[in-house]
Amino acid sequence: MQLPARRESGGSRLTQTVAEALRDRAGSRLRRRRRRCATSSSHSGSGSALKGGQVIGRSFGAREQVRGWWRWLLGFTKADCWKKGDVTRCCSRRQIVLPESVAFGSAKNDGDKRQWAVEEKENLASVTVRQSLSSRCKLECRPKCSSRQIHMASSDKIDSRGALIVLEGLDRCGKTSQYARLQSYLEESGNAVELWRFPDRNTGVGQMISSYLVNQTNLDDRAVHLLFSANRWEKRSLMESKLRSGTTLIVDRYSFSGVAFSSAKGLDVEWCKAPEVGLLDPDAVIYLDISPEKVVERGGYGGERYEKLEFQKTVAQSYKALSDSTWKIVDGTLSIEDVEKQLRQIVMECVQQCQNGKPFSQLWRN
Repeated sequence: MQLPARRESGGSRLTQTVAEALRDRAGSRLRRRRRRCATSSSHSGSGSALKGGQVIGRSFGAREQVRGWWRWLLGFTKADCWKKGDVTRCCSRRQIVLPESVAFGSAKNDGDKRQWAVEEKENLASVTVRQSLSSRCKLECRPKCSSRQIHMASSDKIDSRGALIVLEGLDRCGKTSQYARLQSYLEESGNAVELWRFPDRNTGVGQMISSYLVNQTNLDDRAVHLLFSANRWEKRSLMESKLRSGTTLIVDRYSFSGVAFSSAKGLDVEWCKAPEVGLLDPDAVIYLDISPEKVVERGGYGGERYEKLEFQKTVAQSYKALSDSTWKIVDGTLSIEDVEKQLRQIVMECVQQCQNGKPFSQLWRN
């Protein structure tokens, strides 16, 4: 490589010194690079000389002659700083670190004692690593500690979310009255809450179910069951989105009702569960326990297809077969106030668990 021509000026000595440093570096570049990295990481303070190395700067009028060398040297030094993770200490001050073995005798003669201040203009400071003549100056030398710190920070984050609370029971057992009271209680406690009901009769599938329940249409039992399941699936994505946003959902009937009522018609329980597999598993299932005979005594009973005493007895047995140790059984024959008191305690414990990062799970997924 041919060096720029010399001029008899105050910077000619510096030009010659830089050329010698570059030639000397060609044989042992790897060792010198490590030394420069160690040197750059040990220096501190703005404008101070670098410890154990040389800081070279303006060349007293010969800067135009050595601009090409500065660009090459600056790019080379940036790569070293990237690898060491010391970009702000070195490159941001536009200082170039050379090994201690490079001696600038001319600096002593000029009274600077081998320390020169680098004051590059913006066009020189904007030279990026990829413009360097050295193919080793690549951005993959960035420190790995940054990504590790980000990973640790994200792993410590608690995924707070809303709770999915399901109220189950026979028709006219008091679910609607209680879940409206729970909404008021949670809102007064500062929690975001929404009330949901299945079947959702506002959707296209829900309207088909509604016409069936009020005896306007007749459908095969299997088709009816699949319609109920489809009605839950069409709200599944919105349900998860609401829960992730921190909204607690209180749901009047869920998959357990679908399986209990369909199996009461004589359908196989496992067949009834199959379309429901993969839906979100409730965080709490509260069953209001009341005998079918007591339900018949309540007003408004008998207006829909399933509100028949003998059928409700079979449904009650199906519920008992589905229930497990995670279900919360509440005596539905108690007063409204006593039932509400028990529900409040159950619901608040569940909400706190979900706010503390309880993970999602899927229904009937083995």
